[in-house]
Amino acid sequence: MENDQTLLERAVSLHRAGMLADAEAIYHDLLRRHPQHAQILHFLGILASEIKKPDQAIEMIQEAIRIEPHRAEFYSNLSSILHEQLRVDEALNAARQAIRLEPDFAEAYNNAGNALHQLGDFATAIEAYRRAITINPDYAMFYFNLGNTLRSTGDLSGAIANFEQFLGRRSDFPEAYNNLGIALMELGAFERSVQSFYRAIQLRPSYAEAYENLGKAWVELGMYTEAIQAFEQTNSIKPQSADIALIYAKQHACDWNGLDDLSQKIVAQVASQDFDQSKISVPPFAFLTLPIETSAALQQRCARTWTRRKFEKIRPFSDHSRVRLHSRNKIRVGYLSADFYAHATSYLVAELFKHHCRDRFEIFGYSIGKTDQSSVAQRIQSGCDAFVDLTNLSHRAAAQRIQEDEIQILVDLKGYTRGCRPEIMAQRPAPIQVNYLGFPGTMGADFIDYILVDDWIVPAADQRYFTEQRVALPVCYQPNDGQMELASDRPTRSQYHLPENAFVFGSWCNPYKITPTVFDVWARLLREIPESVLWLIDNNPTATKNLQREASIRGVDADRLIFSKPQPSLIHLARQVLADLVLDTYPVCAHTTASDALRLGVPMVTLIGATFVSRVASSLLQELGFQELIAKNLKEYEEIVFALATQRWKLQSLRERLGRQVRSHDIFSSHRIVRHLEFAFDRMWSRHLWQEKAQPIFSHEFPA
Repeated sequence: MENDQTLLERAVSLHRAGMLADAEAIYHDLLRRHPQHAQILHFLGILASEIKKPDQAIEMIQEAIRIEPHRAEFYSNLSSILHEQLRVDEALNAARQAIRLEPDFAEAYNNAGNALHQLGDFATAIEAYRRAITINPDYAMFYFNLGNTLRSTGDLSGAIANFEQFLGRRSDFPEAYNNLGIALMELGAFERSVQSFYRAIQLRPSYAEAYENLGKAWVELGMYTEAIQAFEQTNSIKPQSADIALIYAKQHACDWNGLDDLSQKIVAQVASQDFDQSKISVPPFAFLTLPIETSAALQQRCARTWTRRKFEKIRPFSDHSRVRLHSRNKIRVGYLSADFYAHATSYLVAELFKHHCRDRFEIFGYSIGKTDQSSVAQRIQSGCDAFVDLTNLSHRAAAQRIQEDEIQILVDLKGYTRGCRPEIMAQRPAPIQVNYLGFPGTMGADFIDYILVDDWIVPAADQRYFTEQRVALPVCYQPNDGQMELASDRPTRSQYHLPENAFVFGSWCNPYKITPTVFDVWARLLREIPESVLWLIDNNPTATKNLQREASIRGVDADRLIFSKPQPSLIHLARQVLADLVLDTYPVCAHTTASDALRLGVPMVTLIGATFVSRVASSLLQELGFQELIAKNLKEYEEIVFALATQRWKLQSLRERLGRQVRSHDIFSSHRIVRHLEFAFDRMWSRHLWQEKAQPIFSHEFPA
């Protein structure tokens, strides 16, 4: 007959073999005879956790600890179970107690790291994981957990190295391939990320998240057909989970099949009463660029929910006293962007930095993206008193650098657009933080104090839809470069396959901005004006093919859509003068594209909407005095375009007036807007020194 010790060993063997019911029966039989046996209680607690009885598991292990309070493994396993139940503070305390009892307990350090990660203390979590690896370098899961935390901090190279260390020890874990793929994608290694996602799917064919991430990688590679297939596969496994990503891919592909229904569904979800508590995740930029009209209220709701979920665990720097009390007379302003290269945003701000008054301001440029040797990049760098590359730093380290530079006002030029790192702003490295130019809407974030706008794009009545305080510049909020460079060779229509005598409508926005509703109008105009053509950018072959098909469906010969490949800025700008009239998109209108066309003397017709993203082009036009080119609805938009295209004398007169305005108006120079920015920065800083809360700054407060 087996003695009790032999029975316990047999129960443990059964437990390890997964024969849980048999093991549990023996444990309970032994516990009846030995009710104070801590190890039996401990084993029963672990088993209870495995059969999804967490409360019972916690109770049994806590009883085991009461009986034998010096057993480190009891505390460590209790920590794991508490963490699974989201009792994170208790989990951390239990892990730390295990470490106190056994300083070289690798699993306890790992459990502490898990809790610290959940609490947002990434730096201490990383220390804990690294200590666990030092103690036991062969245990694969430590590398996986460390990789996840490093990725959360923005240390992508470190994350990738640890995921690869994990996979070298355990190659059958799909989550590791998925997370490795995400880190590779965030690093810009899209081809490698595709391979990693495929491997995750091979290991788990029903892995919805891996399919969704695969789709995102295909989007980055411009492979929109493949992206759509991946997102549809995601939805077949987990219905509706990839709806917003599917919309985004379809927009870029100009694949409008089912697009309106999908978009309406997303809007309804954001508008629903339980959106704040739901698990639906809608990125703010994807929401405000939907192909249907939304409202400023819903855009704010989307942004606030996204921000709270994504950044609530980030611990901001709290001490800005060093900056507050610094004796320096100059205000130190930092501009944060991933676009300090030959990019549309850089062409707007190219001369802004150098025109700041150096008697009162010091200007720091902080790059979080690629740079190049383009003339615009060199002008930006030379226009800064200091230009700092933060690209390879973690979010915390980047924020630390900004704080150490004693930046008083930090201006985010990215918001939630591609390449953004709002995690840096969330650390609150500067006492005053500003949203400007890159993101046409509210960031919905408590860590952003102000947004720079004008009265046209964000009327005073819309302040309630912005978490930032509205700073209404007295001119169009968009800066422009006064030193526009053009290619020396004069372009000809034949170079771009444009008929010499045709009326050329131009629209050079990214194809994702083209909606079926606006394209309907364009097609009618082409039918009504037989000698006209529509000149578009051949941004990707899928969109080009689909737009040609949509034209044919609407009774327009696909050959009347003339596509040109993207070109370097000098060439692209020079060729725009070949168009007769520019057609704006809606509800996402032209921004840099609008200012480029207008300053070249090419008129643009736009449709004004109810939100920031649909009012930028109209802000430029009204500043120049061309309100007659701003339509209030689609019918009026079509009528304005038709009248100009069929009354050439009227269009010619308009072009001549536009040319005179461009030559005499200072909208296409940064001098005036820089003076207004400086006034706003002065006012922000004065309020901060007086320990006043951020308040709106109205356009009438600015000096003439």
